[in-house]
Amino acid sequence: MDCKLIASTVVTSFVTTVDSQSIRWNGEWVRLTIAAMMQDEVRNWLEKQGYPLEMRAASLFKQAGFEVRQSWYYPDAETGKSRELDILVRDPDFIGIVDIEFAIECKAIKKPWLVLSTSETVSYNRAFSFAITSEAARRFVCSPERIHWFLDNLAWFSKDDLTGYSLRQSFSDGQEDIPYATGMSVLKAAHCRLEKAPRPKCPKFQFIFPVIVIDSPLLRCWLGGNGQLEMQEVSEGEYLFDPANSNIRGTAIRVVTLSGLPKFVKTAKFVAEQVRAYLKPEVDRFMKL
Repeated sequence: MDCKLIASTVVTSFVTTVDSQSIRWNGEWVRLTIAAMMQDEVRNWLEKQGYPLEMRAASLFKQAGFEVRQSWYYPDAETGKSRELDILVRDPDFIGIVDIEFAIECKAIKKPWLVLSTSETVSYNRAFSFAITSEAARRFVCSPERIHWFLDNLAWFSKDDLTGYSLRQSFSDGQEDIPYATGMSVLKAAHCRLEKAPRPKCPKFQFIFPVIVIDSPLLRCWLGGNGQLEMQEVSEGEYLFDPANSNIRGTAIRVVTLSGLPKFVKTAKFVAEQVRAYLKPEVDRFMKL
């Protein structure tokens, strides 16, 4: 194509003469104009893929004082394949005895998500549903003299009267169960963070909380006393997830909307600080050994 035609049709405001020097200079302007057009397309693609949601979520945790790693890879415990976790959040610890983390998957899907709930859930272990924990942490929490502290001081431990038992996505075609796949992802990532070889002389107290962040409405649904379906839009919720055909132990998974994430992050920091403070005498004891 004639260079004069390119210059006159794409960058007419910058081209007055056509010679070898001005064509090279104007060629940069042509490329910049095309790049600007491509940026809009790339931005739209990124929004659809959910990357901005991951970035915003990571930024909120960083602002709260957490250590954040985006795009963390781990080996799938069942298949051995490498998997990617959107965000791994860690409460800073410089001693290495208490480890509090959040394994987070982000889903930018505009269809509403549903936490199916009931007040008639069969009994479940609150210590197991609190978080994925190491053996040392689990023994500490379940000891008779300490479990009441967790019940009295942490809402994440005591739970709500309405217990979530399933996470669903509305208007789905049934071909792909995204909530189940996402739940499995954060659960496997959380288990992968546990130390494989316990330390007998100085045990590690690990608490890993699986979290799903969504950029869409979240509804809690339950059957009312009159037999009618009740719904309530919420900014966060949780559901018990224990896959029967898997070798990994389940727990409660927290689901948070983008609008509810600032409050959730503050609560997460509070929980981390409370647990760390309650464990301080144990940490001090092991430090003296």
